[in-house]
Amino acid sequence: METITDFDIVIAVGGMAGGTLAWALSRQLPHLKLAVIEQQAADVPSASFDSRSIALAAGSVAFLQQWGLWQGLKASACPITDIQVSDRGHFGKTYLNAAAYQLPALGHVLEVEHLGQLLQQRLSETNVRHFQPDKIESLSQQQNFCRLQLSGGQEISSRLLVVAEGGLSPTRQMAGFSISEQPYNQTAVIANLGLDTSHHNKAFERFTADGPIALLPLSQQRYSLVWTCRPQQAAELIQLPEQEFIAAAQQAFGYRAGIFTRAGKRASY
Repeated sequence: METITDFDIVIAVGGMAGGTLAWALSRQLPHLKLAVIEQQAADVPSASFDSRSIALAAGSVAFLQQWGLWQGLKASACPITDIQVSDRGHFGKTYLNAAAYQLPALGHVLEVEHLGQLLQQRLSETNVRHFQPDKIESLSQQQNFCRLQLSGGQEISSRLLVVAEGGLSPTRQMAGFSISEQPYNQTAVIANLGLDTSHHNKAFERFTADGPIALLPLSQQRYSLVWTCRPQQAAELIQLPEQEFIAAAQQAFGYRAGIFTRAGKRASY
């Protein structure tokens, strides 16, 4: 059994949160001894970097600029210059415009696979130690450090353990943190939708009785759709043929964003 005892910070899972943290720490505190434990093999995309898109507020973009990541992401990101928020069955609407806040954009929409590719490349050029593919089998908490037993047979310790595994975190359970869950009876269906015309960098959010529907502008004349609905409806939407899904999305949202012409791979959460 190999024992490594001198890590300052170990990050469990290098997805969007863990990978970005590892990169920021390696830049700002290069004297720290850092490690990332990642269950997926290096040539398999992390679950964090799937087909989803992420909406980055202007403040988040500023952090990515500070950490030297934005220059490698900007070409793949789509700016949001206008946002319209509405509520089905109600008259009022809210409009937000970047120019009114003296900003070039209120935020940007980025397909997260681009962030995953960039982080993998940048972290490979640092001294961050990767245990991959690997996972934490057990942990014990001491006064000044955590001792971790990895499935690969190694035992390591760290002054700080960062658990960035997401909602269904086995390490959180090992550490004894309890959670409180409340079902919303909602499922989000996501897909990328093609448009018949430019979206002019405009985002939409529409509230309905079943939950919000959002359209976020993407590159190549596309929208990222987030459609919140009842679980049974979500299951039916996932199974619809492409043209029927497009028709259902058009009926649910209307034509204020344009005419939807195609739909990419669908997923639900």
